[in-house]
Amino acid sequence: MVLTEKGYPSADAYEKELLSLLETVRYQAKQDTTLQIAERMLDYGVDVQLTAAVTGLTRDEILSGKRGKIPLQVKVK
Repeated sequence: MVLTEKGYPSADAYEKELLSLLETVRYQAKQDTTLQIAERMLDYGVDVQLTAAVTGLTRDEILSGKRGKIPLQVKVK
């Protein structure tokens, strides 16, 4: 981290840290949204494999995101 003459972190360091945090939040929000879409697809009876193909998530990510709330019509292979 770059420090100013007085020993404080520079504005550039704060800016880089803020941009990093914003990118992390954006990525997490995107993942959460994708998982919510997958959950809705399963709720409507769409097969896990098709849901995985559409959302880009793995079967394990989808099923772990459901927290055990797998609808009866979903066939786990």
